Amino acid sequence: MKYVLSRFSTLLVEICLTIAICTIIVLSSLANLTIDSRRFIETVNTEYQLIINGYISTFRALTIPIHQELARDPSFEDMDRWLKDHDGQFREALGADTYDGFAMTYKGNLARTWSEGDYSRFDPNTRPWYQQARQARGSITVVAPYIPYMAASNQPTEKKITMTIAQQYAEGISFDLDLKINA
Repeated sequence: MKYVLSRFSTLLVEICLTIAICTIIVLSSLANLTIDSRRFIETVNTEYQLIINGYISTFRALTIPIHQELARDPSFEDMDRWLKDHDGQFREALGADTYDGFAMTYKGNLARTWSEGDYSRFDPNTRPWYQQARQARGSITVVAPYIPYMAASNQPTEKKITMTIAQQYAEGISFDLDLKINA
C-alpha cells in the first residue's frame, strides 16, 4: 500500500510540475506575443503616418496653383473648367492607382476634375470630407475611408471606398483630394 501511495504522490507531483511549467511557458509566450504585437502596431502606425505625410505634401503642392487661380476670382464655370483641364497633372502627381479626383466647394456648387455622374442633388455639407474640413478650420485633415457619393447614391458607377485629404480654404471654399483604396 505504501508503494502505491508513493507512486501516486510521485505522479501527483509530476502532474503539478507539468502544469506549472506549461503555465509558465504559456504566460511567457503570451507576454512575447504582446510585445511583438505592440512592435508591429507601432511599425504599421509609423509607416501609415509616412504615407499620409507624403499625401499631405502632395496635397499642399497641388493646391498652390489653385490658390493662384482663386486669387483671380473666377466664375464657378471657369473654376470647374480649370480643374477639369488640370486633372491629368493631378493624376500624374499622385499616380493613376492612387488619384481618384480633386473637388472643391466654390460659389455654392461643387467644382471637380471629373465629368461623369449626376451631382444635381449633391450637397457637400452632408459629406464627411466637407464636415471634417470645416471642423479643422483651415488645417489639413485626413478623412477616414468612406463610400463616395456616386457609390452611395442610387446610381453607383462602381463599388469603392475613398480616403480624402481635405482643407477649408475660406468660408464656402473647401478642397477635397480623393485617394483610391484598392485593398
